[in-house]
Amino acid sequence: MKTYQVDKIKLIGDKLKEILQNYLLNVNNSKKFTEIFHYYEELPLDLEIRKFTKDSFILPIEVPREYPLKPKISNAREAREFLEGNDIAIGSFDSSFYIVGPHLMANIGIITTAAWFQNYKSGDYGNIIRVFGAMDIGDSIDFQILIKKYENEVIRELINKLRGKHRIILFDESFNCAYTLSWAFNKRKEMVERVLSNINACVDNDIVPVAVFYTRSRDLLRGISIYKGKNLDSSLGITDASFFSKYLKNKYARSTLFKVYSRPLAGENAELLTFYIRVNGSIVRVEFPREFESMINLVHGAIISQIILGNGFPIAMERAHELAVIKKEDREIIEHLIAKYLGKPGIEYVLSRKELSKRRPVS
Repeated sequence: MKTYQVDKIKLIGDKLKEILQNYLLNVNNSKKFTEIFHYYEELPLDLEIRKFTKDSFILPIEVPREYPLKPKISNAREAREFLEGNDIAIGSFDSSFYIVGPHLMANIGIITTAAWFQNYKSGDYGNIIRVFGAMDIGDSIDFQILIKKYENEVIRELINKLRGKHRIILFDESFNCAYTLSWAFNKRKEMVERVLSNINACVDNDIVPVAVFYTRSRDLLRGISIYKGKNLDSSLGITDASFFSKYLKNKYARSTLFKVYSRPLAGENAELLTFYIRVNGSIVRVEFPREFESMINLVHGAIISQIILGNGFPIAMERAHELAVIKKEDREIIEHLIAKYLGKPGIEYVLSRKELSKRRPVS
């Protein structure tokens, strides 16, 4: 009997080469980018955002150009001086979870939510770690919504730890909730309510909630498409991040400030602003409520200071992630305890056959 073997790695390599070559042809198309640069710089500031119906887009409220970092911050000493001199307190939080879903006999989950903070003028800092349990979990979306509920508890604890004239909490997520557009309406609505509750917990205490995240969105191209009456947002290879990676020339410079439209937030009492920052060869997106528009330069400086102190990403966000993350060894301990509390000799007596086969593949 003949046996046939397929070289899977060669097939993967060939396909990767093909798609990367096609991708680079598009993202390096200077003529296409030059045209969009021109469209960007002629965007008017008086377009009424509610007249349009695209799922999400951004429109400028400042003259479209590159905005340099106003305070001089280029190293860790200057970053600390900026934070201390402006009496800034910064905190952040993150969550991690353990769940096996239908492969575990008991439908349970563990959520760890942690926060880290520093009050820069006084120099004091600290952390918060909380562990939550979940039972009878629905689908993954239900679980994401539940995590937002528990994060609200930690955010409220964190608020009471921040001491300073200017207080900021960094969120590792988008506030615009555009990622929920594919969800069922009732679940999208519940997630929006949870996210806005977390934002408002900060706003009500005069704390600036700031989302800092990487994105593949095309919100700018959709905004330009609205203005030009052209379908530019489907241009292959051009996202907001790739656009600003070419447009922003100077390290730590930011884009213009934009107002945000996102269909999940339509009808909600929430106005968001956003801008993009060049950071060490990559682009990050920043979102915050319009109530704090006058603090744009302070927010910009605080984020860059955090990024410098964190060697590439905000240090408060890094610290919170380190505290929250459930690592491989933590998962092994959790599974040992699950088996122990269920009276089983090992986790293999609790997991489904399918899950076991994934963990111990056929050689």
